[in-house]
Amino acid sequence: MRVLHVVEITHGGVLTLVRTFAELQQRAGIDVHLLVPPGVDGLTGTVHHWRPVRNQPWSMVRARGTSAIS
Repeated sequence: MRVLHVVEITHGGVLTLVRTFAELQQRAGIDVHLLVPPGVDGLTGTVHHWRPVRNQPWSMVRARGTSAIS
């Protein structure tokens, strides 16, 4: 199973929850991918960076910079 978390923010409670969910899901053997703005660190899973553009959700198709973080 593969899970994709999409996050538009770079700090705060929502990011803390996503961090926790991703870690728990990866421990359970789930293939976790995260689509986050540049500068977001400390995530477990495969991270794809993108710059969110309000009212243009299709911009995430151009996400690049994939790196595996464990």
